[in-house]
Amino acid sequence: HLTLAEEANVPQSQPLWIKVCEGKVCRSIVTFSGQTVEIGGRSVEALADARGGVMLVGEHFLWSSRQSGAGARLQIQAAQL
Repeated sequence: HLTLAEEANVPQSQPLWIKVCEGKVCRSIVTFSGQTVEIGGRSVEALADARGGVMLVGEHFLWSSRQSGAGARLQIQAAQL
């Protein structure tokens, strides 16, 4: 699934790569820090930190590439590009 903007709209923030696996189904997301993405049926904000890590923050959801443990059903990997 690919989602494109209707106009050239490239944020000035850090680009991010996120891989999410739910069971055997995996998908990759390329986005920018500060943008909202859907992870496990939840809207979360993808954020780059100052030390090269990535955080995913939402209501009742927090994941960090520095402490990667999303739970049994979700496996997440992320990096700054």
